[in-house]
This record gives sequence, structure tokens and C-alpha cells, in this order.
Amino acid sequence: MARLWSDDFVVTNPLNRFVTGQQVLGMVKSGFLIITTYERKIEYIHAYGDMMIVAGSETVTWGGKMPNAGKVEQLRFTGVWRKQEGRWQQVARHANIVPQP
Repeated sequence: MARLWSDDFVVTNPLNRFVTGQQVLGMVKSGFLIITTYERKIEYIHAYGDMMIVAGSETVTWGGKMPNAGKVEQLRFTGVWRKQEGRWQQVARHANIVPQP
């Protein structure tokens, strides 16, 4: 993940917390954030020069010490990517859990 993210990557995560890429990596290393299954459906992608917006849906099964460990949940996401030093890196992401009816 770290290779795909810019050094200043930030995310509003599905737990409604605003965190840096380093904080996300720390959650993974500590065993707090584990995703046991993952599927992404890209529904929108558009480039604006050296910037790109990607949006869609994801289905995840949480693991680790997450408060929703063991649950399968649907997410909506938007990612902002920028071409930096000749390669695409994600600079920002927002993901939220879609409430079930």
C-alpha cells in the first residue's frame, strides 16, 4: 500500500476517522486493521491532466481488532490520484460504510 500512496496520503476511513497513510500502515502492522476478503467495483474514473478521480463500491470482510470484525460490509469510496515523479500515487481517499436497510 505504501508504494501506491503519496508521502502525504490522507483518508477519511469507514470508522469516520481522518488518518494519514502512516497511521493506516500502523493499524495494519498492529493487527487492528485486517481485511479478510475484498472486492472492488470501479464505477467512475476520470483523468484531469496529472490528477485522477476514481469512485465506486467495495465489499469487505473485516478482521483483526476492528469493531466490526467478522462482518461483511458494503463501502462507497472516492480516491484522488496524482501523477508524481512519473507514477500514479493516491493522495486522498474517502470511504464510508453503506447503511443496510
